[in-house]
Amino acid sequence: MPELGQALAPSWVDRWDAQQQGYMPDREERFTALIDAVEEGAGRPDPLVLDLGCGPGSLAVRLLDRIPAATVVAIDSDPLLLALGRAAYGGRAGLRFADLDLRTQGWAAALGQDRLADAAVSTTALHWLEPPELRALYRDLHRLLRRGGAFLHGDILPRGAGSPRTRRIAHEGRKGPDRANGGPRAHRWGRRA
Repeated sequence: MPELGQALAPSWVDRWDAQQQGYMPDREERFTALIDAVEEGAGRPDPLVLDLGCGPGSLAVRLLDRIPAATVVAIDSDPLLLALGRAAYGGRAGLRFADLDLRTQGWAAALGQDRLADAAVSTTALHWLEPPELRALYRDLHRLLRRGGAFLHGDILPRGAGSPRTRRIAHEGRKGPDRANGGPRAHRWGRRA
């Protein structure tokens, strides 16, 4: 197996992005909406943003492309995805990867922040947390975000979650042949290039 390096990692991140797009066809639009909200709501040109469940850093890098003076702490516990992100973007100014498990007590303190965050963002990650873990995460975010800071959660709602209106919107979003089972390319990202 070849060593994962800066030359190989971007193609694997691209494959990851294509696979994720299969599960969430409007993924790029969600990223754009989250980044718009950070840009408008941060109240400063150099916001500190926490990317929760960052994977290889796809959202973090797009955020830095739009807001170059930002600092993004990209948090995940998956060793493969963190290795991909570090290999592809490890030298990126403003980006720091943190190997922390959002399900464990003490992850927030382990960040070692020197200031409160202006925003926390997440997509396709927090639905993996059990309700008690999610409640604990929300409590941690309350302590990590500055007063007026934003938590922007662009995740997929599980079937049956939310109000009747939310369920109707989620049902409409699931229609279409490419959305069933993650779309036609969902499971190809891990095949050899």
